[in-house]
Amino acid sequence: GAAPGEKELPQKFLVSVEALSDLRRAGITDELSDTADYGRMAEKIREVFTGSSYDLIEKCAEETALELLLRFPVSEVTVTVKKPWAPMGMPLDYAAVEITRGWHRAYLGLGANLGDREENIASAMGMLEHEHTRVVRRSSLYETKPYGYPDQPDFMNCAAEISTLLSPGELMALCLDTELK
Repeated sequence: GAAPGEKELPQKFLVSVEALSDLRRAGITDELSDTADYGRMAEKIREVFTGSSYDLIEKCAEETALELLLRFPVSEVTVTVKKPWAPMGMPLDYAAVEITRGWHRAYLGLGANLGDREENIASAMGMLEHEHTRVVRRSSLYETKPYGYPDQPDFMNCAAEISTLLSPGELMALCLDTELK
């Protein structure tokens, strides 16, 4: 907590999670291995809340959503964190935050016209592939003439489909950072 004394005393939280997942196979097979293991998900939530100290319940909600999206076969989660008896100086039952986070599809165009063009595109693809972004598939490479500024080498281009947890702004920052590197 952020208020004086909250870090010294244990805090109580009520956490609710709604997870979106394709449950058709589990509904047909009746097999635990075909669905998200809710017991393991609950344990992961407990780890988030007992493994670190946070000042804000917003951070607890973000960390919970991230862990569930990265570790379990879910495409979206809504996390509600309620803090009963929050020290706000008024008679409230609780303070709460609720967030919804999930995987999104994005399509990127990549191109290079300097140095080893194919290697530069492969390197960029590798930089885009990290914990919060996965390259789902990519097109073939195509060589194209430069447009607008014709006095430069031909381009090698491709398109990529990615799945990402990043917001549009965060994804743009990742792409611009990758371009600089």
